[in-house]
This record gives sequence, C-alpha cells and structure tokens, in this order.
Amino acid sequence: MFGWDKSNGAWNMFKKFLIEGYLSFEIIYDNMEDQHEIIGFKYLDPATLEPAIERDEEGKEYKVWYQNRGEQN
Repeated sequence: MFGWDKSNGAWNMFKKFLIEGYLSFEIIYDNMEDQHEIIGFKYLDPATLEPAIERDEEGKEYKVWYQNRGEQN
C-alpha cells in the first residue's frame, strides 16, 4: 500500500523514528462525516505539533493535537 517494496521509504521512516523518537501522521478519510474508509496518510513534522486537553459541553476531557498553534496561516 505504501510502496515500501519499491523504495527506501520504510528505512527512512524507521530512521526518523529512531532519531526523533516518534512519528506523526494525519489520517485522510474519503468522507469526513462517516470516516469509514481511510484513503491515505500524510506525514506531519512532529516539531509543529502541540498537545492540549480540551473539554466538551458535558465536561469530559479529551486529548487533542494542534499543528502550528498561534500562527495566522
């Protein structure tokens, strides 16, 4: 699916994991409302992500990640 048998992509991802300690991806769905079928993954630079805790209307806490928080674009 990722074409790792045709290139050094798997090795490059493993190397990034060994050096940085974690990898981050955005999951791309075919339909945002249903979110049943994953059509791809997009690599994100982990340095641009920031964790946060949010609360919903009922007061339940959940963890979210913001990318480039505070930037205008």
